[in-house]
Order: sequence, then C-alpha cells, then structure tokens
Amino acid sequence: MSDHKLKAMIFQSAKDVSNDVYNLFAANGIDAEFAAKDGFQALENAKGDAPDAVVLDLFSSKMDVAIGVKSLKKIEKFKSVKFIMVSSFFDKIIEKEIVNCGVDCFILKPFDCATLIGIIKRVCGTDNVVANQTGKDKNDVLNNISQNRGNEPGLELEVTKILHQIGIPAHIKGYNYLRCSIMLSVNTPSIINAVTKMLYPSVAINFSTTASRVERSIRHAIEVTWSRGNVEILDAYFKYTAGSIRRRPTNSEFIAMISDRIRLQMESAS
Repeated sequence: MSDHKLKAMIFQSAKDVSNDVYNLFAANGIDAEFAAKDGFQALENAKGDAPDAVVLDLFSSKMDVAIGVKSLKKIEKFKSVKFIMVSSFFDKIIEKEIVNCGVDCFILKPFDCATLIGIIKRVCGTDNVVANQTGKDKNDVLNNISQNRGNEPGLELEVTKILHQIGIPAHIKGYNYLRCSIMLSVNTPSIINAVTKMLYPSVAINFSTTASRVERSIRHAIEVTWSRGNVEILDAYFKYTAGSIRRRPTNSEFIAMISDRIRLQMESAS
C-alpha cells in the first residue's frame, strides 16, 4: 500500500467526536471528516475529490442508505469510493439489498475506533474485500447471522396463513409489509422495541420504499381489517373484537401479538 493519506467521511455528528479520535485517525494515515447522519445529500453535492471511504449507518435518519449508495456509485468520481456500512442489527431479509447496493464492507456494532481504522485501511488497500470486525469475509458474516434463524419457508407460510385468517387484504401494500415485519419480529424479538428506527427501515430496504410509507401502509391494512374482518377471528387473536369499545391495536401491538404467538408455537414444537 502506498503512503497516500486516506480520506474518510464518517456519518456521525462531529460534536460527539473527541480530539483523541481525530488524532488516532491522523496517526494511522487517515484524514477523517465527520458529518451529521442526515447529511448524505451533502456528499453527493460535494465539490472536489471524493473521499477514499465512506462510513455510514444502515439506519441513518432522513436517507435511504441503500438507494443513496446506488445513486452515488453511478457518479464517476464515486465509482472507486469504498462504502462501509455499520449497524447494530442485521437480518437475512435485507441481505440481498445490502450485498447488491454497492457496499464494500458491513460491520456489526459494537466495535471500537481502532477496529474501524483497520477496516478502512484494509478495504481501501485491497480490492473487493468485505470484512466484519474480526476479519471474516462477507459470506461468513451473513452465514453466521443466518444460523440463528428459523426455517424461513415454514415461517413465511405460517405468517401468510395467519394474515389470511385475520382478513388482511392480500392486494394492498400493507399486507406484504406486515408479513415482512412479523417475520423480522419473530426472528429478532428486540426489533419490536425499535419499530421506527429499525423495523420500518428494514422493511423499507427490502421493498425499495421509505419507512414512512411502510408505517402508513401497515396502519391502513389494520384499519381495513378492523372494519371488515371476521370478528370471531379477531377476538381469538387479539382477545377483543372489532366491535368492542376497545380501540384497534397499533402497528407495533399488532405485529407483536402475531409474532409472539408464532414464536411460542415454534418453541412448543421444538
């Protein structure tokens, strides 16, 4: 590798970065620039040379990261830029989009600054390197994550059956978004505690849409079902009927109730 000083843009608010961090990057031959998480557009409009590496969070606010990377890769000066994506959450349901959007490296949180520096240098110094924080290649990362998942075809079949029983209209967008959301929640129960920051963005990535559209479509699907669905079935699943005084469940309540039911069935069957 040459003595060329690397330039890295890292999407993290500069106010959260200490001088020690800047100095550590500099000591390792990296000129690090920190930007707000929602400043992705600024990178596309930036004048001058592109950075050697861009580090961004999969669930950064105010931007669709996968679509953003694809867009930047079409711009001549960004074609050689190495994109490093970080996240505290990953699931096979978004694997295809991550692999195909042009990201060169995926890192699971938590990791320290020294680890990130090592990965930036490695990715920029070797073509087609995809590593996690322990240096494993991309397929190892994805396979390790997938080992903890249940039988995907069987799970999808069960979720589909329940949605049909409840009466979610299959022709509306919220149907597919709900099915995807429930499967994610079954496989990763903690995601239901981060519906806005993790669940909706995960579904959005899978369907090349936005988190807000996912939220609205799911809400619409539940509203339609609550007004037209089978009262006895709804009562069986949610312990109160569509015609009762109690309100219909929120998006997160609906997803949590169905996913918990499926998870308990899977545990009792194992």
